[in-house]
Amino acid sequence: MKTLVRVIESINEWSGKILSWICLSVILILVYQVVMRYVFRLPTIWTYDTVCLLGGSAACLAWGHVHLHDGHVRVDVIYNMLSPKRRAIVNFACGLVLFVPMFILLIQAAAERLWTSYVMKETLWSSSYFQPLDWPFRLVVLIAMSLFLLQVVAQLIRDFYFLTRNKTL
Repeated sequence: MKTLVRVIESINEWSGKILSWICLSVILILVYQVVMRYVFRLPTIWTYDTVCLLGGSAACLAWGHVHLHDGHVRVDVIYNMLSPKRRAIVNFACGLVLFVPMFILLIQAAAERLWTSYVMKETLWSSSYFQPLDWPFRLVVLIAMSLFLLQVVAQLIRDFYFLTRNKTL
């Protein structure tokens, strides 16, 4: 179990590193756009869609990484008053009953939407003529959902281990 948890957590840690590079590329593209538009008076067509796709990818890829570092928002008023064992019970129950089934359904829907987008050669429509293909972004969303689900499973394993052995994994 320890090995599985370590593998999942290392994958989500690496997705966080990829995420930081995506954020840097968004900044560089925006700087390029500002310089081209206001210094050279040559605005670009492709930067808006590219920044939207990269920003959306960064937001999605952050899900598993943020969950790894316990950074998601929760109502801490009650949660912080609980003992570590009761916190593990709440985490395990909510993860098993709410998160896992919901994300299995979301991943299934995302996979179907990805396939439809790929088969139809769907493009993103915006005000520009760039119109990039839609399926690569949908693939990133599917990967991000899968990484998030894997991280939830890793947390479930940690909580179960704590509940059964009364020590952390």
